[in-house]
Amino acid sequence: MRPCSPWQRGACALLTVALLAAAANAEPIEVWTPETGEVQVDALPRGTPEERRLHALALIGAGQYGAGIFQLRELIEAEPRAEWVPEARLAVARGLIASGQAGEAFDELDYFLARYADSPLTAQVTPLQFTAARVEAMQDVDSASELYDRLVDRLVYAAGTREEAGRAWKEKADAFYRVERYLEAQAEYRDFVGLFPESQWRAYCSYMVAECEWQMASALKLGLERSKSAERSFRDFIDLYPADARALEARGKAEEARGTQATICWQTALYYIDAAGKPWAAVNYLEQILKEFPDAPEAEWAARELARVRSELEAPLRGEVREMALPGVVRAAPEP
Repeated sequence: MRPCSPWQRGACALLTVALLAAAANAEPIEVWTPETGEVQVDALPRGTPEERRLHALALIGAGQYGAGIFQLRELIEAEPRAEWVPEARLAVARGLIASGQAGEAFDELDYFLARYADSPLTAQVTPLQFTAARVEAMQDVDSASELYDRLVDRLVYAAGTREEAGRAWKEKADAFYRVERYLEAQAEYRDFVGLFPESQWRAYCSYMVAECEWQMASALKLGLERSKSAERSFRDFIDLYPADARALEARGKAEEARGTQATICWQTALYYIDAAGKPWAAVNYLEQILKEFPDAPEAEWAARELARVRSELEAPLRGEVREMALPGVVRAAPEP
């Protein structure tokens, strides 16, 4: 390592003086935690292990997570069988979650369950692990998905926690949906419907299956078939849950998906007529508009264009019968 230059040493000295001056003028940090009550962090004594423990808990409560976690871990290592250790480990997990280290917090909580299964504090573990998974989802949805899977694996087989397992599965699907990974979200919602038919979130997840299909059709513009599939999915939801609060919204989106299909057919027909110069290729789309979407705004235009295209084509379209004059061919007279 290169030695500091005189300028760098001077700058460091000035920075140190500035920090000391700021510390001298700073207001005392007051914090309340369940373990310490309301305290001034800097005023807490730190002579005994118990005093250092309370100070570490106060540091975490004041948002100084790194220092508080480090101090608690040192104390736990020194007295691993002390009565206060389970509570301290939960405090470490809370500090890790708050500082964005959600995966490490999840591991800490898994260790807590394995080590202190009979502790009354275990009731706090599942809510904290849900929080850890949500925090992780804001940073890395794939990593959060693994945490949710671990939650499901633990909860689905434990007595009385199957609904909580379903909630973890639903939240995993929601996490994929929020980052617009609609295909993965849809698969998770669809699996939920099959695996948790008794859940209070079954109707919600059924709706979200259709919503993911709609997002792939509209936001991602994946074409006519996706729009048709979205319409079918919304109508299937309405058939299954006609009294659900989302039924009205599903009906509106089904109609919107239907209108989108007419628009896609119109845009495709227009492309073949104007841009590609292949009006015969537009006929199927014009006929589809008239047959499937007779009430759509595009229907009147489609009828006019179809009549015009047919009148201007020299050769008949496939399936069309048209009388044509052939040079050198004379209609034979009927026999007497």
